[in-house]
Amino acid sequence: MDNEDKKTIELFLTKIEELLSCSLLKSKHQISFKLNITGNTGLATTTTPDEEQLRSFLLVFRNFYSPREKINFPKISEILERYITNTQIKDNIRKTREVYQNTLDRSPMSLIENEIAVPPKEILRRWMYGFYHHTDEEKRQKIEAWGFAVGLTKTQFISTLFDLTRCIVWLGNVAKQYIEGKIT
Repeated sequence: MDNEDKKTIELFLTKIEELLSCSLLKSKHQISFKLNITGNTGLATTTTPDEEQLRSFLLVFRNFYSPREKINFPKISEILERYITNTQIKDNIRKTREVYQNTLDRSPMSLIENEIAVPPKEILRRWMYGFYHHTDEEKRQKIEAWGFAVGLTKTQFISTLFDLTRCIVWLGNVAKQYIEGKIT
């Protein structure tokens, strides 16, 4: 592994430790969306993690998600795949990259907006860049336009975050084993 790639992997591992130390992952967070329908009326309730914990988590998480970041998941998986010679581990890296991408592309829950499907990656982008990290007014307005479904989309957003985090942590374990010389 060349020196630049090694530094990138080491930074990735440092950020994984930071991610795992976030209070959001240590807490017993509840995520739920309930829709209680009585006759022609309904009441939607949402249970999500503490906002401060979520914001803190997102500050670290975006390092692994944003295409502009040096240590985003796809870049790190490609670096590791380039250097690891064990075919089973390389296959598992590819499969985990597919799981990561499928998490962004598909959900068992469908949200249709103006007759167009809104995939989890778009829900993630709107919440991250329209509500949490930036003040992209267009994205924020799209969130607000969801009306009663805002809670449902926030639940989808958080669920997607946790599913992607599982992929990131798995890759972190592979990266750590590679750096420590436990796998080749």
